[in-house]
Amino acid sequence: MARKARDDIYDTVYHVICRGNNGEMILKEEKDKVLYMSILRRYLKKYDIKVYAYCIMDNHVHLLIHRMEDPMNKFMQVVQQTFTQHFNKRYGRKGHVFQQRYKSIPCRKDSYFLELIKYIHLNPIRANFDEGVKYFWSSHRIYSNGLDGGIVDTNYIYSLFANTFKKAIGEYNKFMNQKTDLRCVLYRDYELNREKIQINQNMKMIEDMNIPLSKVIELVSFEYGEGNPRNIKIRGDKKYNQMRKVVIMFTKMLPYISNKELGMALGLAPETITKIRKKTEYKEIENIKIFDKLQEYLL
Repeated sequence: MARKARDDIYDTVYHVICRGNNGEMILKEEKDKVLYMSILRRYLKKYDIKVYAYCIMDNHVHLLIHRMEDPMNKFMQVVQQTFTQHFNKRYGRKGHVFQQRYKSIPCRKDSYFLELIKYIHLNPIRANFDEGVKYFWSSHRIYSNGLDGGIVDTNYIYSLFANTFKKAIGEYNKFMNQKTDLRCVLYRDYELNREKIQINQNMKMIEDMNIPLSKVIELVSFEYGEGNPRNIKIRGDKKYNQMRKVVIMFTKMLPYISNKELGMALGLAPETITKIRKKTEYKEIENIKIFDKLQEYLL
């Protein structure tokens, strides 16, 4: 039986866990941790992916990844394969280094999001490492000391604590010192794993319905109180700019609609549509509830 395709949804944050094959200590040596970090850094420059937190243990890795324009699956595949090639060459071995299927759990940007970062950063304590939370191979030291983020995009996380850099560092450290029942984090992982199945089923239903672009534009126009869907091409008006953004972001779930078709319908160049998708996050769209309404209409 063919293996089920891994979830890989645009503009979604994932808690990714990669383990050594058969529990092997593939990252026990410092030089191997350096290698893994250098590979991450190399491919983060090539892929539109963000990393919010990491912790490299001796036999597994935790990553908090924001899947942007580029597929997370391709990013993780090239990272794991590159490490495997170097690792096997270094130690004169062959075969798998990592378990074939890394674990990826979607994460909403809510209070659980910060608890998950704490969970990742406290891994060395649970493993009884002498350095505890000050473990060098964790992004905690970056956040707690305001260091150059390196592979980590710290701006978003700091913004959740305060609107100034210095205050955000203090609030982050205060948060890390608060007691947390980490079993709640693991339970929430389980709940989200169940929830993502329903999300993906809905997205698959939308894709399978083969909805024409004209219908999406018609529904968006209706929600914005616009009687003539053709007016979506009007330039220099905030409302129509917003309408175009909603259509562009929603059609990410409709892969059969090309940028060329979108461009003709919205009066935009295909490359402009690509730029809008890269720059726009769902949270930035003023009327975010319109996505729920669109799905209700279409389902």
